[in-house]
Amino acid sequence: MLIQSAFRFSYIWKSITFDFRFGRISLFLLACFLTSACLVFWRLPTVRRFHPPSPRPASPKKAFIISAQDMGITQKEWDRLQKACDWPSPDGEITRLDQSTSPVHTTFSVKGLNETYKVGDTIRVTITARDHNNTVKSYGGDFFRAKLLNLTLKAGVYGEVVDHRNGTYTVDFLLPWEGQAQADVFLIISSEGVHVLNKYFESKPHIRYHGYFEGPGPDGVKIVEKVECNVKWGSAQGLWSKANCCCEYEDVQTGSVWQCERPQNLSCDYWVYHEHGEHQFPATPFERQLFSSQLTNVGIAGEKHIINVLPNASGIGEPERCRRGLSTPVPAGFYFQDVWKSFVCNTRRFNSQQMTSCLSNKIVYFLGDSTIRQYFEFFEKNVPGTSFNG
Repeated sequence: MLIQSAFRFSYIWKSITFDFRFGRISLFLLACFLTSACLVFWRLPTVRRFHPPSPRPASPKKAFIISAQDMGITQKEWDRLQKACDWPSPDGEITRLDQSTSPVHTTFSVKGLNETYKVGDTIRVTITARDHNNTVKSYGGDFFRAKLLNLTLKAGVYGEVVDHRNGTYTVDFLLPWEGQAQADVFLIISSEGVHVLNKYFESKPHIRYHGYFEGPGPDGVKIVEKVECNVKWGSAQGLWSKANCCCEYEDVQTGSVWQCERPQNLSCDYWVYHEHGEHQFPATPFERQLFSSQLTNVGIAGEKHIINVLPNASGIGEPERCRRGLSTPVPAGFYFQDVWKSFVCNTRRFNSQQMTSCLSNKIVYFLGDSTIRQYFEFFEKNVPGTSFNG
Protein backbone atom coordinates (compact mmCIF):
# COMPACT_ATOMS: atom_id res chain seq x y z
CA MET A 1 0.00 0.00 0.00
CA LEU A 2 2.86 2.35 0.91
CA ILE A 3 4.73 1.55 -2.32
CA GLN A 4 1.59 1.95 -4.39
CA SER A 5 0.81 5.34 -2.78
CA ALA A 6 4.34 6.63 -3.29
CA PHE A 7 4.32 5.46 -6.91
CA ARG A 8 0.98 7.16 -7.50
CA PHE A 9 2.35 10.43 -6.10
CA SER A 10 5.46 10.21 -8.33
CA TYR A 11 3.36 9.50 -11.39
CA ILE A 12 0.98 12.43 -10.75
CA TRP A 13 3.90 14.76 -10.12
CA LYS A 14 5.57 13.85 -13.43
CA SER A 15 2.31 13.97 -15.36
CA ILE A 16 1.54 17.65 -14.59
CA THR A 17 3.70 20.20 -16.38
CA PHE A 18 4.09 23.70 -15.06
CA ASP A 19 4.53 26.22 -17.82
CA PHE A 20 3.96 29.59 -16.20
CA ARG A 21 5.37 31.52 -19.17
CA PHE A 22 2.46 30.65 -21.42
CA GLY A 23 -0.21 30.21 -18.72
CA ARG A 24 -1.07 26.66 -19.79
CA ILE A 25 -1.50 25.18 -16.33
CA SER A 26 -5.00 24.22 -15.38
CA LEU A 27 -6.13 25.45 -11.97
CA PHE A 28 -8.55 22.55 -11.81
CA LEU A 29 -5.78 19.96 -12.33
CA LEU A 30 -3.59 21.70 -9.78
CA ALA A 31 -6.38 21.60 -7.19
CA CYS A 32 -6.94 17.87 -7.87
CA PHE A 33 -3.23 17.20 -7.56
CA LEU A 34 -2.90 19.05 -4.24
CA THR A 35 -5.97 17.30 -2.84
CA SER A 36 -4.67 13.86 -3.88
CA ALA A 37 -1.23 14.61 -2.44
CA CYS A 38 -2.76 15.62 0.90
CA LEU A 39 -4.80 12.41 1.00
CA VAL A 40 -1.73 10.32 0.20
CA PHE A 41 0.39 11.87 2.93
CA TRP A 42 -2.51 11.73 5.38
CA ARG A 43 -2.80 7.94 4.83
CA LEU A 44 0.92 7.15 4.86
CA PRO A 45 1.36 7.22 8.69
CA THR A 46 -1.50 4.74 9.10
CA VAL A 47 0.10 2.11 6.86
CA ARG A 48 1.96 -0.59 8.72
CA ARG A 49 5.51 -0.58 7.48
CA PHE A 50 6.85 -3.98 6.48
CA HIS A 51 10.42 -4.34 5.24
CA PRO A 52 11.16 -7.59 3.41
CA PRO A 53 14.35 -9.27 4.61
CA SER A 54 17.58 -8.75 2.71
CA PRO A 55 19.37 -11.83 1.33
CA ARG A 56 21.74 -13.33 3.86
CA PRO A 57 25.30 -13.21 2.44
CA ALA A 58 27.86 -15.95 2.86
CA SER A 59 30.04 -15.00 5.80
CA PRO A 60 32.58 -17.05 7.75
CA LYS A 61 31.55 -15.15 10.89
CA LYS A 62 27.85 -15.79 10.25
CA ALA A 63 27.08 -12.11 10.78
CA PHE A 64 23.37 -11.36 10.40
CA ILE A 65 22.45 -8.24 8.47
CA ILE A 66 18.72 -8.65 9.06
CA SER A 67 17.05 -7.13 12.08
CA ALA A 68 13.73 -7.65 13.80
CA GLN A 69 12.56 -4.40 12.23
CA ASP A 70 13.42 -5.71 8.76
CA MET A 71 11.31 -8.80 9.44
CA GLY A 72 8.40 -6.82 10.84
CA ILE A 73 8.41 -8.79 14.11
CA THR A 74 9.19 -8.03 17.75
CA GLN A 75 12.69 -8.33 19.15
CA LYS A 76 11.51 -11.19 21.37
CA GLU A 77 10.27 -13.14 18.34
CA TRP A 78 13.51 -12.38 16.50
CA ASP A 79 15.63 -13.64 19.41
CA ARG A 80 13.57 -16.83 19.56
CA LEU A 81 14.09 -17.43 15.83
CA GLN A 82 17.82 -16.82 16.15
CA LYS A 83 18.04 -19.32 18.98
CA ALA A 84 16.07 -21.91 17.02
CA CYS A 85 18.25 -21.47 13.91
CA ASP A 86 21.55 -21.55 15.79
CA TRP A 87 23.34 -24.83 15.09
CA PRO A 88 26.69 -25.83 16.63
CA SER A 89 29.63 -26.52 14.32
CA PRO A 90 32.81 -28.58 14.74
CA ASP A 91 35.53 -26.93 16.80
CA GLY A 92 37.94 -27.00 13.87
CA GLU A 93 38.36 -28.15 10.29
CA ILE A 94 37.63 -31.87 9.89
CA THR A 95 40.14 -33.55 7.58
CA ARG A 96 39.67 -37.24 8.44
CA LEU A 97 36.56 -39.38 8.33
CA ASP A 98 37.35 -41.02 11.67
CA GLN A 99 36.89 -37.63 13.37
CA SER A 100 33.20 -37.56 12.41
CA THR A 101 30.32 -38.98 14.44
CA SER A 102 30.05 -42.76 14.18
CA PRO A 103 26.58 -44.35 14.28
CA VAL A 104 28.26 -47.60 15.37
CA HIS A 105 29.91 -46.16 18.48
CA THR A 106 27.22 -43.59 19.39
CA THR A 107 24.78 -44.90 22.01
CA PHE A 108 21.71 -43.95 24.01
CA SER A 109 20.42 -44.95 27.44
CA VAL A 110 17.24 -44.50 29.47
CA LYS A 111 17.99 -42.71 32.72
CA GLY A 112 16.35 -43.81 35.97
CA LEU A 113 14.09 -46.39 34.37
CA ASN A 114 11.14 -47.42 36.55
CA GLU A 115 9.29 -50.73 36.42
CA THR A 116 6.04 -49.00 35.49
CA TYR A 117 4.79 -45.59 34.46
CA LYS A 118 1.39 -43.98 33.97
CA VAL A 119 -0.03 -42.28 30.92
CA GLY A 120 1.14 -38.66 31.00
CA ASP A 121 4.48 -39.41 32.68
CA THR A 122 7.79 -38.62 30.99
CA ILE A 123 11.08 -40.46 30.61
CA ARG A 124 14.50 -39.11 29.68
CA VAL A 125 16.89 -40.62 27.16
CA THR A 126 20.55 -39.55 26.99
CA ILE A 127 22.53 -39.79 23.74
CA THR A 128 26.33 -39.89 23.79
CA ALA A 129 27.99 -39.14 20.45
CA ARG A 130 31.34 -40.75 19.68
CA ASP A 131 33.65 -40.65 16.67
CA HIS A 132 34.99 -43.66 14.76
CA ASN A 133 37.77 -44.04 17.33
CA ASN A 134 35.12 -44.48 20.05
CA THR A 135 36.10 -41.13 21.55
CA VAL A 136 33.30 -39.00 23.04
CA LYS A 137 32.74 -35.91 20.91
CA SER A 138 33.58 -32.55 22.49
CA TYR A 139 31.03 -30.55 20.50
CA GLY A 140 27.42 -30.91 19.33
CA GLY A 141 25.64 -30.32 16.06
CA ASP A 142 24.60 -33.89 15.20
CA PHE A 143 21.11 -34.32 13.80
CA PHE A 144 19.31 -37.10 15.69
CA ARG A 145 15.71 -38.30 15.42
CA ALA A 146 14.27 -39.95 18.52
CA LYS A 147 10.89 -41.61 19.03
CA LEU A 148 8.96 -44.08 21.16
CA LEU A 149 7.32 -46.96 19.31
CA ASN A 150 4.91 -49.82 19.74
CA LEU A 151 4.54 -51.62 16.41
CA THR A 152 1.75 -53.88 17.68
CA LEU A 153 -0.38 -50.90 18.70
CA LYS A 154 0.75 -48.92 15.63
CA ALA A 155 1.71 -46.18 18.06
CA GLY A 156 4.55 -43.69 17.99
CA VAL A 157 5.59 -40.33 19.40
CA TYR A 158 8.62 -38.15 18.70
CA GLY A 159 10.76 -36.48 21.32
CA GLU A 160 12.58 -33.14 21.14
CA VAL A 161 16.36 -33.59 21.09
CA VAL A 162 18.25 -31.06 23.23
CA ASP A 163 21.88 -30.46 22.19
CA HIS A 164 24.19 -29.75 25.15
CA ARG A 165 27.05 -28.84 22.78
CA ASN A 166 29.49 -31.21 24.45
CA GLY A 167 28.75 -34.45 22.61
CA THR A 168 25.74 -35.36 24.75
CA TYR A 169 22.05 -34.92 24.01
CA THR A 170 18.88 -35.50 26.02
CA VAL A 171 15.37 -36.37 24.88
CA ASP A 172 12.29 -36.08 27.09
CA PHE A 173 9.49 -38.38 25.96
CA LEU A 174 5.85 -38.02 26.96
CA LEU A 175 4.11 -41.37 27.48
CA PRO A 176 0.72 -40.82 25.80
CA TRP A 177 -0.67 -44.34 25.45
CA GLU A 178 -1.39 -47.30 27.70
CA GLY A 179 0.72 -50.37 27.00
CA GLN A 180 4.36 -50.87 26.14
CA ALA A 181 6.90 -48.70 24.34
CA GLN A 182 10.52 -48.76 23.26
CA ALA A 183 12.92 -45.93 22.49
CA ASP A 184 14.44 -45.69 19.03
CA VAL A 185 17.16 -43.19 18.00
CA PHE A 186 18.55 -42.53 14.52
CA LEU A 187 21.59 -40.51 13.50
CA ILE A 188 20.30 -38.63 10.47
CA ILE A 189 23.41 -36.56 9.65
CA SER A 190 26.60 -36.07 11.65
CA SER A 191 27.62 -32.61 12.83
CA GLU A 192 30.39 -32.70 10.24
CA GLY A 193 27.86 -33.39 7.50
CA VAL A 194 25.63 -30.57 8.71
CA HIS A 195 28.65 -28.27 8.63
CA VAL A 196 29.29 -29.16 4.98
CA LEU A 197 25.64 -28.58 4.05
CA ASN A 198 25.67 -25.17 5.74
CA LYS A 199 28.89 -24.20 3.99
CA TYR A 200 27.48 -24.78 0.52
CA PHE A 201 23.99 -23.63 1.33
CA GLU A 202 25.31 -20.20 2.31
CA SER A 203 27.63 -19.81 -0.67
CA LYS A 204 26.16 -21.56 -3.73
CA PRO A 205 22.68 -22.37 -5.07
CA HIS A 206 21.96 -26.09 -4.92
CA ILE A 207 19.47 -26.27 -7.78
CA ARG A 208 20.19 -25.33 -11.38
CA TYR A 209 17.37 -23.77 -13.42
CA HIS A 210 17.01 -23.41 -17.17
CA GLY A 211 15.52 -20.33 -18.81
CA TYR A 212 13.93 -20.34 -22.26
CA PHE A 213 13.93 -17.38 -24.64
CA GLU A 214 11.81 -17.43 -27.80
CA GLY A 215 11.82 -14.87 -30.58
CA PRO A 216 12.63 -14.09 -34.22
CA GLY A 217 16.11 -14.99 -35.40
CA PRO A 218 18.31 -13.11 -37.90
CA ASP A 219 16.34 -14.50 -40.86
CA GLY A 220 12.95 -13.98 -39.21
CA VAL A 221 12.49 -17.64 -38.28
CA LYS A 222 11.49 -18.33 -34.67
CA ILE A 223 14.38 -19.53 -32.52
CA VAL A 224 14.51 -20.92 -28.97
CA GLU A 225 17.53 -20.45 -26.71
CA LYS A 226 18.10 -22.32 -23.45
CA VAL A 227 20.38 -20.78 -20.80
CA GLU A 228 21.19 -21.25 -17.12
CA CYS A 229 19.22 -19.19 -14.57
CA ASN A 230 19.09 -18.74 -10.82
CA VAL A 231 18.47 -16.24 -8.06
CA LYS A 232 21.20 -13.59 -8.03
CA TRP A 233 23.54 -14.87 -5.38
CA GLY A 234 26.48 -13.53 -3.42
CA SER A 235 28.72 -11.04 -5.22
CA ALA A 236 27.62 -8.11 -7.35
CA GLN A 237 27.78 -10.22 -10.52
CA GLY A 238 25.97 -13.16 -8.95
CA LEU A 239 26.59 -16.55 -10.56
CA TRP A 240 28.72 -15.25 -13.43
CA SER A 241 31.80 -13.10 -12.93
CA LYS A 242 32.12 -11.32 -16.26
CA ALA A 243 30.42 -7.97 -16.77
CA ASN A 244 27.23 -7.64 -18.83
CA CYS A 245 26.80 -11.39 -18.51
CA CYS A 246 23.17 -11.63 -17.68
CA CYS A 247 19.57 -10.69 -17.98
CA GLU A 248 18.12 -9.59 -14.66
CA TYR A 249 14.47 -9.53 -13.59
CA GLU A 250 13.75 -7.85 -10.26
CA ASP A 251 10.79 -8.46 -7.99
CA VAL A 252 9.75 -4.93 -7.04
CA GLN A 253 8.14 -6.09 -3.79
CA THR A 254 11.00 -8.16 -2.34
CA GLY A 255 13.96 -6.69 -4.19
CA SER A 256 15.17 -10.18 -5.13
CA VAL A 257 16.68 -10.57 -8.59
CA TRP A 258 16.23 -13.48 -10.99
CA GLN A 259 19.29 -13.83 -13.18
CA CYS A 260 19.78 -15.63 -16.50
CA GLU A 261 22.79 -15.93 -18.76
CA ARG A 262 22.38 -13.59 -21.71
CA PRO A 263 21.19 -15.46 -24.85
CA GLN A 264 23.48 -15.30 -27.88
CA ASN A 265 20.88 -14.20 -30.43
CA LEU A 266 17.91 -12.81 -28.47
CA SER A 267 17.51 -9.88 -26.12
CA CYS A 268 16.42 -10.18 -22.50
CA ASP A 269 12.89 -9.13 -23.46
CA TYR A 270 12.27 -12.53 -25.09
CA TRP A 271 12.39 -14.55 -21.87
CA VAL A 272 9.33 -16.86 -21.77
CA TYR A 273 9.63 -19.32 -18.88
CA HIS A 274 12.05 -21.35 -16.78
CA GLU A 275 12.10 -24.94 -15.58
CA HIS A 276 13.67 -26.91 -12.75
CA GLY A 277 17.04 -28.34 -13.69
CA GLU A 278 19.43 -30.69 -11.97
CA HIS A 279 20.60 -30.58 -8.37
CA GLN A 280 24.22 -29.67 -7.80
CA PHE A 281 26.35 -30.45 -4.77
CA PRO A 282 29.93 -29.18 -5.18
CA ALA A 283 31.33 -31.20 -2.27
CA THR A 284 34.81 -32.69 -2.29
CA PRO A 285 35.27 -36.49 -2.42
CA PHE A 286 36.08 -36.47 1.30
CA GLU A 287 32.98 -34.43 2.13
CA ARG A 288 30.79 -36.77 0.11
CA GLN A 289 31.87 -39.68 2.31
CA LEU A 290 30.04 -38.01 5.21
CA PHE A 291 26.74 -38.64 3.39
CA SER A 292 27.22 -42.32 2.58
CA SER A 293 24.38 -44.71 3.44
CA GLN A 294 26.52 -46.27 6.19
CA LEU A 295 26.76 -42.94 8.04
CA THR A 296 23.37 -41.27 7.49
CA ASN A 297 19.87 -42.17 8.65
CA VAL A 298 21.22 -45.09 10.69
CA GLY A 299 19.81 -46.45 13.95
CA ILE A 300 22.22 -46.28 16.88
CA ALA A 301 22.70 -48.85 19.62
CA GLY A 302 21.01 -48.33 22.96
CA GLU A 303 19.13 -49.81 25.86
CA LYS A 304 16.12 -51.52 24.33
CA HIS A 305 14.22 -51.66 27.60
CA ILE A 306 10.49 -52.30 27.51
CA ILE A 307 8.69 -49.32 29.04
CA ASN A 308 5.44 -50.38 30.71
CA VAL A 309 2.75 -47.70 30.80
CA LEU A 310 -0.34 -48.13 32.99
CA PRO A 311 -3.66 -46.28 32.64
CA ASN A 312 -4.10 -42.95 34.36
CA ALA A 313 -7.50 -41.69 35.49
CA SER A 314 -6.56 -38.09 34.73
CA GLY A 315 -4.87 -39.02 31.44
CA ILE A 316 -3.09 -36.25 29.59
CA GLY A 317 -6.02 -33.86 29.53
CA GLU A 318 -8.70 -33.22 26.93
CA PRO A 319 -7.60 -30.89 24.11
CA GLU A 320 -9.71 -27.81 23.47
CA ARG A 321 -11.75 -27.13 20.37
CA CYS A 322 -9.66 -26.48 17.27
CA ARG A 323 -9.37 -22.84 16.23
CA ARG A 324 -6.83 -20.51 14.70
CA GLY A 325 -3.98 -19.10 16.78
CA LEU A 326 -3.37 -22.06 19.09
CA SER A 327 0.23 -22.66 20.11
CA THR A 328 1.92 -25.90 19.02
CA PRO A 329 3.64 -27.95 21.73
CA VAL A 330 6.52 -30.37 21.16
CA PRO A 331 5.52 -32.99 20.31
CA ALA A 332 2.37 -31.81 18.56
CA GLY A 333 0.70 -35.22 18.92
CA PHE A 334 1.17 -38.95 18.48
CA TYR A 335 -0.07 -41.95 16.51
CA PHE A 336 -2.19 -44.66 18.11
CA GLN A 337 -3.80 -47.50 16.12
CA ASP A 338 -2.42 -45.71 13.08
CA VAL A 339 -4.57 -42.65 13.86
CA TRP A 340 -3.09 -39.21 14.59
CA LYS A 341 -4.09 -37.73 17.94
CA SER A 342 -3.25 -34.06 18.39
CA PHE A 343 -2.03 -32.39 21.58
CA VAL A 344 -2.98 -29.02 20.10
CA CYS A 345 -6.74 -29.38 19.86
CA ASN A 346 -9.57 -31.88 19.63
CA THR A 347 -9.22 -33.01 16.02
CA ARG A 348 -11.93 -34.98 14.24
CA ARG A 349 -11.76 -37.74 11.66
CA PHE A 350 -13.90 -37.48 8.54
CA ASN A 351 -14.85 -40.26 6.19
CA SER A 352 -15.15 -39.67 2.45
CA GLN A 353 -18.87 -38.85 2.61
CA GLN A 354 -18.39 -36.35 5.45
CA MET A 355 -15.53 -34.66 3.62
CA THR A 356 -17.62 -34.35 0.47
CA SER A 357 -20.51 -32.84 2.45
CA CYS A 358 -18.23 -30.40 4.29
CA LEU A 359 -16.52 -29.17 1.11
CA SER A 360 -19.65 -29.01 -1.03
CA ASN A 361 -20.00 -25.68 -2.92
CA LYS A 362 -16.72 -24.39 -1.49
CA ILE A 363 -13.47 -23.22 -3.08
CA VAL A 364 -10.32 -24.31 -1.24
CA TYR A 365 -6.89 -22.88 -2.02
CA PHE A 366 -3.76 -24.92 -1.21
CA LEU A 367 -0.70 -22.70 -0.80
CA GLY A 368 2.60 -24.31 0.12
CA ASP A 369 5.33 -26.69 -0.94
CA SER A 370 5.48 -30.43 -1.57
CA THR A 371 4.02 -31.12 1.87
CA ILE A 372 0.78 -29.29 1.08
CA ARG A 373 0.76 -31.12 -2.27
CA GLN A 374 0.42 -34.39 -0.34
CA TYR A 375 -2.68 -32.95 1.34
CA PHE A 376 -3.98 -31.85 -2.06
CA GLU A 377 -3.46 -35.34 -3.51
CA PHE A 378 -5.21 -36.85 -0.47
CA PHE A 379 -8.34 -34.83 -1.27
CA GLU A 380 -8.10 -35.75 -4.94
CA LYS A 381 -8.19 -39.41 -3.96
CA ASN A 382 -10.73 -39.30 -1.12
CA VAL A 383 -13.28 -36.67 -2.20
CA PRO A 384 -14.97 -38.04 -5.35
CA GLY A 385 -16.80 -35.81 -7.78
CA THR A 386 -14.72 -32.76 -6.90
CA SER A 387 -12.99 -30.54 -9.45
CA PHE A 388 -9.28 -29.91 -8.84
CA ASN A 389 -6.86 -27.58 -10.58
CA GLY A 390 -3.18 -27.73 -9.74
